[in-house]
Amino acid sequence: MADACPACLAAHNIGNHVGQCAPSRQEGDAHGGDVNGLRTLRTLSFKPTTQLKIFLSYGHDRYQHVAFHLKHALQQRGHSVWVDIEKLSAGIDWEDGINGALTWVKEAQQDGRVLLLMTPHALRRPDGYCLNEIARAGQNHLSIFPVLVAESEPTPSISMLPFFDLRDCVPTDPAELRLDATSHTWLDLIKTHVHSRAFEDKCQRLFAVLELFDTMTAYGVPAVAGIENLGLFPASYDAVHSPHHHLDSRGSSLRRLLAQPSSDSIRSMDLGSPTAQDQVAVADDSRGAAEGLAAVATHDVADTTLTTRYMFSFDDSCYVLAAKLYDDLTAAGFSVFAPPPTPVPGSLESAQANASAHEEAIRWAAAEKNGKMILLVTPESVGRPSGGCLNDISAAMTAGMGFVPLMVRQCEIPLSICRIQWLDMSDCLIYAQSGAASTSSTRLIDSASINSVRYGIRVDQLTTALRGKLDHEGQQARLFSVLSPFSFQQQISKLTNRFAGREWLFKDLERWIDAPAASQVYWVTGPIGSGKTALAARMVQLIPEIAAFHFALQEDEQTQNARRCVLSLAYQLTTQLP
Repeated sequence: MADACPACLAAHNIGNHVGQCAPSRQEGDAHGGDVNGLRTLRTLSFKPTTQLKIFLSYGHDRYQHVAFHLKHALQQRGHSVWVDIEKLSAGIDWEDGINGALTWVKEAQQDGRVLLLMTPHALRRPDGYCLNEIARAGQNHLSIFPVLVAESEPTPSISMLPFFDLRDCVPTDPAELRLDATSHTWLDLIKTHVHSRAFEDKCQRLFAVLELFDTMTAYGVPAVAGIENLGLFPASYDAVHSPHHHLDSRGSSLRRLLAQPSSDSIRSMDLGSPTAQDQVAVADDSRGAAEGLAAVATHDVADTTLTTRYMFSFDDSCYVLAAKLYDDLTAAGFSVFAPPPTPVPGSLESAQANASAHEEAIRWAAAEKNGKMILLVTPESVGRPSGGCLNDISAAMTAGMGFVPLMVRQCEIPLSICRIQWLDMSDCLIYAQSGAASTSSTRLIDSASINSVRYGIRVDQLTTALRGKLDHEGQQARLFSVLSPFSFQQQISKLTNRFAGREWLFKDLERWIDAPAASQVYWVTGPIGSGKTALAARMVQLIPEIAAFHFALQEDEQTQNARRCVLSLAYQLTTQLP
């Protein structure tokens, strides 16, 4: 049976495997019919009516044959499945390719899916590449369907979702898991399991869930998947039993159902001790090594931070900020490579000297094997395909360096470091404008200067972070994705350009701040055109006690939405509180 299955014909060679499974399908399009070599299934019977676009996220490990088998079966059911080894051929920008695939799923809207096959290797910390894929999928609000193949720790972004359990359909005996993942014995063993009746029945139910529901928290999922095939991660299980848990949503109701005790179901997973899969995961070939990809070194040890070597990577608009950070971090005892000055426009010699200085900085930081790149993130520095810092990021990854991203102007973080906590420094620069047409980013950055009030707060947060442990699960990035805060820095720079006067009002405001018994509201009134908005913008720049602010702009209807306003303020508060 297994020998006749197209998904198993070339299990010893990934490239041949892909050729056998989908020799001419670039998007995974399939012809109809049953899966060759598989028995007719009777667990569920219905005909899918739409073609799904599925991003398959999996580890290049001993369980990858499960991924190939699921991919082939989904294609035979008429769905398009994106798999990295088919799409990311030599010469292709892998990061851009994965971003493009997730955008492809997003554009499919209700027909887009992200199918995550969870194994210890796929979700290994800190460099399991599926972690980056799932982080970006979460930021794009995509539907993620976790499938637990082997005991592994979920990321926080999916820890509250139920998972589909395939653990009892793969080898679990410790002696079997010690087999070489490339040996004929292991491949024959895994093929036997994926052609078992139990595996086929479960796959039929998994496919039905994918085809009938756009989320794992839909009401009908337990009925279709089978309650015995679903489980909860520890965080979700604990949340259900919390006295503060409110069962007022379909996701909460589903978690409550799965949390009920039952002898027939494996409903939760235990992460308390290493499993046999965990113990043998280190023997599997690294996904990064298999694909020629460098892993991001992100270990942060508090007692070695002052000996860590730091270097800057930034676009020309951020030199003034990089130079200021260099002075302050050096004064605080950190070992930092001086940022090279921006090249002289039109000078090839200056540009080459600048490039050489960046290369020297990376070599210096990586020499002690503990270097980190302080990346000043702007659309010009990391925007694809021509971001000025992309080559620096690639070189730093190859050298095994870590990253400290600082968000200077809002944009999408590169996929390779999207899980690393970034610090919001978007209020640290003031952009002077000249002329009515000065709305382009080029003009805005011509005369950037440091906002000393806001900078003082942010640099303290940065030094605290550098002395502690950076968050590699991207908590701030997820909050940014969920709360969708507004960025008013461009408007503030425009409103405060050439601002003067009103000193009496600022003194009055300071007296109000310092008076504990004063009213909780400071109200500024005045006729249209009297400068109330400009005054508010100037307050944001100069008064450090302002932890959050919002502008309801006439030209932007979304800023007038009360819900969006509250969410944006909530996000700002998360960047200020300990």
